[in-house]
Amino acid sequence: MPPESPHRMLATRRLGRHFVMPEYRAYIIGNDGHILSVEPLISDYDDTAIAAAKRLLVRHDIELWQGRRKVTTLLAHKLRPLKPS
Repeated sequence: MPPESPHRMLATRRLGRHFVMPEYRAYIIGNDGHILSVEPLISDYDDTAIAAAKRLLVRHDIELWQGRRKVTTLLAHKLRPLKPS
């Protein structure tokens, strides 16, 4: 099945004979650009991880990462994702 969106990347990976759901991390960024807190998120697709991170979006921007890969940045004042840089 083709991806429905650019964020519909299947992130599940194989570990031996088992499939492992990857852990994403939502970094809540303070006004000064420093990390205020980190929330781990488990998801099988980027877009479901983005949806989960949007629920955390209140006053501060969020950077969503999967391992070393930056998935997106969510801006609190826009409430919509930007493409990774």
